[in-house]
Amino acid sequence: MLRPPLERSLWAALLASTLSTLAACNLLTGVDGIGIDDPGAGGPAAGGHGGTEPVGPEGGTGTAGDTSDPGGTTASGGAGQGGSGGAGQGGSGGDPVEPPAPVEPQVCYPGPNNDHSVCVPLVPWSASWGADYEYPSSDNPHYAAPLRFVDLSAVDGSLPIAANFVLDEVMQEYKGRYGVFQVHVVEKLQTIRDQIGAALHVNSGYRSPGYNASIDGATLSRHMYGDAADMWSNGISLTGLSNICSSLGAGYIGMYSSFVHCDWRTTALDPAFYGELEPQSMELPVHTGEIVRQANGTSWQAPATGFDEGEPLRLWTAFDGQGNVIDEAEGESYAPPAGAARIRVWVGGHVELEADLGG
Repeated sequence: MLRPPLERSLWAALLASTLSTLAACNLLTGVDGIGIDDPGAGGPAAGGHGGTEPVGPEGGTGTAGDTSDPGGTTASGGAGQGGSGGAGQGGSGGDPVEPPAPVEPQVCYPGPNNDHSVCVPLVPWSASWGADYEYPSSDNPHYAAPLRFVDLSAVDGSLPIAANFVLDEVMQEYKGRYGVFQVHVVEKLQTIRDQIGAALHVNSGYRSPGYNASIDGATLSRHMYGDAADMWSNGISLTGLSNICSSLGAGYIGMYSSFVHCDWRTTALDPAFYGELEPQSMELPVHTGEIVRQANGTSWQAPATGFDEGEPLRLWTAFDGQGNVIDEAEGESYAPPAGAARIRVWVGGHVELEADLGG
């Protein structure tokens, strides 16, 4: 039954008011616009409005109602502002943001791309590890026991920690299940390798206190702290390798008969393993030696102390009476050539000794 024009107008106004009230109370979400059947209006019927929700982070804006039906016919209302449920301005206001999960303790090495993206989980020191991980006491924080370690039983030894180095080149499980090797030393090794342009071999990296004692290592060996490496290369002499370590700020360098020991004991300890510590000055090993003629009367030796990694490298030089170099050699003993008036020996890169032959 058709209502009189006035009644239809009142009905339309009431309906529009009701929809607006519901939308304002957030009770009506995204209601499609409703065309009003009014053939006497002489034009398109206006689409209604969907519910407009309070402003919030999730809300979008709905598409206006479709009012494209001319001639006073019934028009189908489009989606009003607010769209479908939850898409109106404000939406539900957003759920509380969950805090990010804490990152497990880890150390991140340069990796093959030198972007420090190769990360390894760390475990805290435990008294259950026993005497193998009892570090010597010292008042110097550079000899502080590590707080965290790499569990080598849980990490693939072939993991690339630098462009030319993998994990088990600097830490091996047979030297201690739990290992420490500082990031800045890996960076130094890669730099040395780059400068040499040939393979760099690491004889010894990390040693647990128990393993270090078993091979008669120094009581405060830097190998236990993860900032030392004994190394050699076919691409450079031991002297050349020593010079590169010096140029890279090594705190101590020891030259041995078949390798060079380089450590960065004066560089701040890696906080991944040690936490935040203030660097302090370091005492260096004391070396002594003497040059002595052997009983055969023709050869010389140079016994020395203070070299804890093995037999130190001895570089011998012979000079004639005018001070000209006439011979050079390396080895534990030396027999100078005829015409030598003086000999000099450089022991382990730290002790220089001379003897006058009287010739």
